[in-house]
Amino acid sequence: MRLIKFLIGSLAIISSINAAPVSDKCGKKYGKCGKGKCCSKYGWCGKSIDHCYVSKGCQSEFGICTVPKSNTTKNKSNSVKSKNNTIKNLNKTNTKNNKVTKNKKSSKTNKTNNTSNKKKASNKSVTSNVKWAGFRYSSYGVEDSFNYMPSVKSWDQYIRKMKGKFGGNTKGTVILIVGEESNTKYCRFGFPKPKHVSSSLKVKFSKTDQYEKFLKKCDEQNYQVWLQVEAGDNDLVKLANIVLDRYGHHPSVKGFGIDCEWWYRNYNSEKHGKPLSDSEAKRIVKAVRKRNKNYTVFAKHWKTSYMPPTYRDGMIFVNDSQGFHGSLDRMKKEFRKWAQAFPKNPVMFQIGYRADRSIWKKNPIGVAKTIANAASPYNKNIGIIWVDFTMKDALAKINLL
Repeated sequence: MRLIKFLIGSLAIISSINAAPVSDKCGKKYGKCGKGKCCSKYGWCGKSIDHCYVSKGCQSEFGICTVPKSNTTKNKSNSVKSKNNTIKNLNKTNTKNNKVTKNKKSSKTNKTNNTSNKKKASNKSVTSNVKWAGFRYSSYGVEDSFNYMPSVKSWDQYIRKMKGKFGGNTKGTVILIVGEESNTKYCRFGFPKPKHVSSSLKVKFSKTDQYEKFLKKCDEQNYQVWLQVEAGDNDLVKLANIVLDRYGHHPSVKGFGIDCEWWYRNYNSEKHGKPLSDSEAKRIVKAVRKRNKNYTVFAKHWKTSYMPPTYRDGMIFVNDSQGFHGSLDRMKKEFRKWAQAFPKNPVMFQIGYRADRSIWKKNPIGVAKTIANAASPYNKNIGIIWVDFTMKDALAKINLL
């Protein structure tokens, strides 16, 4: 029965794709859909289930997305329950602190002090494991959020604000996307073309440098930056060399990153990119550490199957899952599993997607800390990275907290 539904859905979206004009395309190359339309995972605008459901791959960055009221009775029950309890879960500690008892005044004071101490210990357990906090930075994502490119000074304030919501040892951090996917197979860099670039690479370059001033500010403020590429159909070591030739002199740069979703995007039928093998992971770490023995390499995806099966040296594992159907519990479970899968390596969680706005919109930092708390029993080196697509909205809310 599921196979039949899948085939029907596939035929429906294929027919809509075949019938749609180029003006109905969406995505990084074509931009956002018109008002009221969804952007399917295949990059077409429409209003069908196959276009709009997050579970079908709807791209929230380029159009609206919807969540089914229920896939099963169990899902419906969990969704309703989580909506009712989201704020309750985030403020659980505060609720305990605000309970009024009928004991004597001295007893009340002692109880309040004890509860306060417990609260401090709880906050410490959450924030002490958050070693990195900051933002994802892509030119297209930031501009989509702000409708302009914030100044370097503004960026400094944003990172400082995010970092300040966690422990004193938390490092202000940025995942800086210096190479963006273009036409599926190409990687387009945000800086001018170097003198020597292999003709075999599918790469493009901009006329001006977009990131030098930003990285200088990160140097001044002791922020930590990983330089990420959306690699297209390219050799990772060659891309890393291009990137580090350009920006490796900055002390704020701590390594290199790959979003596996955008590396050989059409590698298999899932069209979710190419899994990073042990041999390839080892190769890229070795190449990067030739330049700086302290550099690390992150691999990003929402599926553990796209991470190296056993290779761990010098690796950070980044989860960018989204579309939790309004359920904070589902979000916690997903990131907890990720922390369990890589207990001896740092993990980072890229959160704040539009598809999950109903979860985080009232308390972005509360959600971030809840995720860190869920992952902390399994991993002591956690990063919280807020996605750039909703930076402006999240920062506006954080200012009020």
